[in-house]
Amino acid sequence: MPCPSYGLPAAECNVGSRLRAASTDARPTVCGDCYALKGSYRMYPEVIPAQYRRLASVRLALSGPAPRAEWIRAMVTLIGWQCRESGVFRWHDSGDLQSLEHLALIVDVADALPWVRFWMPSREAGVLASWIRANGPLPANLNVRQSAALVDHYPNPDRAGNGRTFSAVSTGGELPAGAWQCPAYTQDGECGDCRACWSPDVPLVVYPLH
Repeated sequence: MPCPSYGLPAAECNVGSRLRAASTDARPTVCGDCYALKGSYRMYPEVIPAQYRRLASVRLALSGPAPRAEWIRAMVTLIGWQCRESGVFRWHDSGDLQSLEHLALIVDVADALPWVRFWMPSREAGVLASWIRANGPLPANLNVRQSAALVDHYPNPDRAGNGRTFSAVSTGGELPAGAWQCPAYTQDGECGDCRACWSPDVPLVVYPLH
């Protein structure tokens, strides 16, 4: 990726854990063979302990006003420094939102860094819907891509809006109108100049199964 990212333990995903348990050969879910539970995430022994330290910091931030303010201040400082050149950041290269209050933390960070474009993939459709109902659109610089639950299932791009877009996983075949095919798999696994995932103007990004 062309930017820093932030990861939590995939084993602690709420919806993701249920989708992983429900996945079958006949009805595979996008979390059934989670990339964040294999490969480099397991190869390096320091990765998972670091993810759990971040999760502990989120839980502490949700425990009261003072730790909340400290977490936001620290994240704004770190992300602002790390993204001074790229101007883009990814939330949750592994893991997902833990709660509505967790999303509120991320919204406050995005509000404090209007010049950074944030992308966050998420399976937590209920959390996103609750936020939008209660608070209106997400910040313009925070693009949350709600992922389809099933492989080869494509959300309707017309449902995008209010800071929410969509993503899907494909085994091949024809894609729906308006879908953007992730080019990383033809570019040695790199984004290159593509920033579709961060763009609210791209309603549906489709990733090959990997």
